[in-house]
This record gives sequence, C-alpha cells and structure tokens, in this order.
Amino acid sequence: MIPRSKDSISVNIYRCSKIAYRQALTLEKVPEEQQFDRLKALFSADVDARAAAADKTDTELANAFAFLDAAIPDSQELVLFATELTANWFTSWFIQNFGCDAYFAHNKRLLFDDTQKQLLQDIESARIMNSLSGNPVAH
Repeated sequence: MIPRSKDSISVNIYRCSKIAYRQALTLEKVPEEQQFDRLKALFSADVDARAAAADKTDTELANAFAFLDAAIPDSQELVLFATELTANWFTSWFIQNFGCDAYFAHNKRLLFDDTQKQLLQDIESARIMNSLSGNPVAH
C-alpha cells in the first residue's frame, strides 16, 4: 500500500524505527544504563545511511540527466523525463526534501525555453495583427 501523505510516511517510519530500535536493544541485551548511548549510536548510523542514500540518488539523477543531454539533447524525451520526476510522488518528495541541482537546472532551462517560445509567438501575433490593420512593423 502506498501512503498518501508525507505525514503518514513519517508516522510509519517512526513506528518502524521505534520497533527496530527496541528489538536491537533486546537482541543485544543492552543494560538499561547503556541503552541511551546505544540508541544514539543506532540513530546516528541511520542518519548517516540516509545521507549516503540521498547522495547516491542525487548522483544517479545527475548521471541520468548527463546521459540524456549527451544522447538526446533538448529532446522531447528529456522533457518527459523531467515531467515524470515532477509527477511521481516519490521522486518529487525526494527532490523537494533533498534537492537535485541537475533537475533544477533542466527545469529552469525548460521554463526559459517555454517563455522564449511564448514571447516569440506573441511578437509574431502582434506583427500579424499590425499588418492586418495596415500598420507596418519594423523587424
């Protein structure tokens, strides 16, 4: 089942982590006075693993964009790839929470290209309207 919100994911992660930490303390038979230090070490290891996974994912996304740029630069497939990253709940959550320079660079370029195309269309429409009304427009 796919969770529907970030809150439900956070709650599920918290519950699973709480159970895992409790099981680790039990299985390792950690004395009560040492449990806080052990939990701190386990949590720190989880934080480091999450950071490493985020870095790896960011690198893989950057590699995917680099590959697409080399193989099919400025193509519709590149636009579709960026769009799918945006539309997919999990990838958009990752990008929102961890960032991805390659994604932001491509989206910025796509937005610029769209704006440029729209401006050129507006200019051409204005020229057509002016020529229909008899007003010459300088090029």
